[in-house]
Amino acid sequence: MLAFVPYLCVTSITRVSMYLVHVHLRSPECGRLLPPEAEELVTASAADTDGFELAVVHPREQPHPVVGVYMQASSLAAAEEGAAAIWLAAAAAHPQLRPWELVRAEIPLLPLDVGW
Repeated sequence: MLAFVPYLCVTSITRVSMYLVHVHLRSPECGRLLPPEAEELVTASAADTDGFELAVVHPREQPHPVVGVYMQASSLAAAEEGAAAIWLAAAAAHPQLRPWELVRAEIPLLPLDVGW
């Protein structure tokens, strides 16, 4: 008796994880806040970007305002690079964002209070 055994060829599997990347921005003037529509503008600019999920603006964060970008990516470095590219594209597309300088895009280190 012959049995049919399906053949599956997998050349590579890329695991994708969700990352929160903080994009830190330098204000063009001391105390100046990001425009109120910044979150909407970043989201609109990034809507077709692979891996982009969500942007959240924290305009009063010190010492630099922060745009939190949720990205699906294959690595931490890819997520950080993708978030930086999203900001740069948004700033290029929207004049009201251009004065804000990208300082860095990085995964934040968050303390865990596990209660042990």
